[in-house]
Amino acid sequence: MGVEYEYFRAKDDTAAMELVDRLGEDGVESVYTKWIEPAVTVGSLVAYVRGSEWTEETVDLGPSLPEDGDEEGPWTFSVDDGVRDTLALIEDERLRELAVWWSRAPELARSGMALEEELLPILSRLIQLARRAQAAELHLYCRCNL
Repeated sequence: MGVEYEYFRAKDDTAAMELVDRLGEDGVESVYTKWIEPAVTVGSLVAYVRGSEWTEETVDLGPSLPEDGDEEGPWTFSVDDGVRDTLALIEDERLRELAVWWSRAPELARSGMALEEELLPILSRLIQLARRAQAAELHLYCRCNL
């Protein structure tokens, strides 16, 4: 089974909460994944791209948005703009290199989703989402479902 994550962009928390019920619909751009959570999995990639070690401060997630899920979810979190900007600046020429590195990350190896071929399109879509969010001065959000 696993936890499902869907990354999307929005102007602010209010707009994000208006979009969550429309994720996956035409006109609402999102990147759906299993296993690729924002704090550690995306955080380890961001730290690698920045040339630093992952710490709990690598990704600053906002609190679960108001009027969102209960203790069993779903939950929606904002992802800090520094993560958005780091992802947006990744050059296309580095995609394969980063997918190979990411495929060896312990968090993904444990999930069974450690194949570079599976990660490459997800990584590409996350980067494109971040670029469009940055260009439009929007923020990234992550919707988590058990």
